[in-house]
Amino acid sequence: MIYQFTINTLVHILTAFAAYFTIVLLWKFRKLNEVRYLIYLEFFVALLAVTNALEVASPTLESKIFWAQFSYLGIAFLPVCYFLFTTAFNQKRSITSKTIAILAVVPIITILLVFTNEKHLLIWPSVTLDPNSSIAIYKHGIGFHVFYIYTETLLFLGLYFLTTSIFKHSNYYKSQIWFLLVASIIPIIGNLVNVSNLNPIQGFDWAPVSYVITGLVVVLGIFRFRMFNIVPLARTRLFEMLNDGVVVVNADGFIEDCNSAVYIIFNWQNNSIIREPFESVFIKHNKLIEGLAGKKALIQLEVEDGNLIKILSCKNFSYISR
Repeated sequence: MIYQFTINTLVHILTAFAAYFTIVLLWKFRKLNEVRYLIYLEFFVALLAVTNALEVASPTLESKIFWAQFSYLGIAFLPVCYFLFTTAFNQKRSITSKTIAILAVVPIITILLVFTNEKHLLIWPSVTLDPNSSIAIYKHGIGFHVFYIYTETLLFLGLYFLTTSIFKHSNYYKSQIWFLLVASIIPIIGNLVNVSNLNPIQGFDWAPVSYVITGLVVVLGIFRFRMFNIVPLARTRLFEMLNDGVVVVNADGFIEDCNSAVYIIFNWQNNSIIREPFESVFIKHNKLIEGLAGKKALIQLEVEDGNLIKILSCKNFSYISR
């Protein structure tokens, strides 16, 4: 069998190399859960790109279907890895083995349906070969559309997690999250192009290209923002472990962040003070306002708690803009 290599094939091969290059750049951060899932994602991207290249280069319809089936070993787990990456980055919820197993159900079923398609035609009711371009044209069945909906659901959930997290972190983390938002939109667009009539190159699969661009955008974020030196997950664990209240105030006098201890000390459990003016929040505690304005190192403060009066020692640290 003689494979026919074209520009289309070359693009997929270059995409595979780009995915492996991204893995190399991410490898030093592999101990972090979020990076580990991103490495898995790029591995499956590389697998998808290689099998796509072989599918495009195959001279017969049978060989094209063969490689298209193996490409699902990469396609099926891409949305799961992306979802786990965004969840781990924002600590949206605990990721357990059970969670991963549940998320893997649809991809595994899809792979089984792909390799047994000739018996039920749920993935591809028909596959034809274009005589002019030698490109395999796949008609999609209900099994494919179910998997597509599952894929887009996980991508949009990850996008939603990142979008909502913008309002929970300081400006330094917001810059990281904006980078991830841009990276997240790319595979969504790639998937939409694949299943619509908007594909500018007939038969070209934009999924591996879009996911590898996502990985490269994240790598750019690593070098631009030192993204994984300390992520929101680490901030949460360190910040919330403190029994002392900590309030971060920016140069404009607005509260950028605070830990749970602040709400307990001042009995603000039902209110949020994030993005509120420091002077308005602590209007009843003039010593704090004066201390911040005068840059006093230590401030003694009395806080009423029912019939009790708490005597607090407040330390003033310089705000570091990053």
